[in-house]
Amino acid sequence: MAAEAAAAVVARLRALPSSPPGLEAPLEPGAALRLLCTPSRPRLALLEWICCRVNPPLAKRLDELRHGPERARLRELAALAEELMLSEAEDTALVEGTAPPEQQLGFIRDLLDAAPSREEEEENARSSILLRASTFLQEVLESPEGVAVLNPPPLSPSPGTPPGNPPPRLGELELEAELGEAQKHLEMMEAEVRGGMGGFGGAHSGGWECPLG
Repeated sequence: MAAEAAAAVVARLRALPSSPPGLEAPLEPGAALRLLCTPSRPRLALLEWICCRVNPPLAKRLDELRHGPERARLRELAALAEELMLSEAEDTALVEGTAPPEQQLGFIRDLLDAAPSREEEEENARSSILLRASTFLQEVLESPEGVAVLNPPPLSPSPGTPPGNPPPRLGELELEAELGEAQKHLEMMEAEVRGGMGGFGGAHSGGWECPLG
């Protein structure tokens, strides 16, 4: 459920007049959940981008803190959340990404609801400071960490598994065992039938005469 809800939030972000850079393609639900609800630089950069849409003057302050400690930027986001009455001052779990996924997704949806009108947003998007926020978000999402969040590598195969052949799942192993037992049972039945036919042929090996002859 949470993964599907996260994918819906990403779809809403992509539908904005000035959608966040780096999210041009849809995300599968698992990747959307990792991006929005797991603490990481990509999540923080995206949350900053969303908050700057809500309060454009915040972009300048965050830009000044860009190379400082992450905690300072989190405090700025928490202060905005408190100002919008979306969280308490001491409750930083929502901006840190450590709250339950459902709460985090609700928080992001509330931030999107608090954004300015379409006309105001288009005007804000042209400001140089918000352009820098967008550029920073794109850089983070294109970094190795961002790529790992949006496109996780496939699971490594088990030792001894030939390349390109994924390890069998538990259900497949059980089915294979059942088929093997069935095959053995069939072979035993065939052997019994062949043995019975051989005995029948031996009893009449001397030939058969018609009783009416």
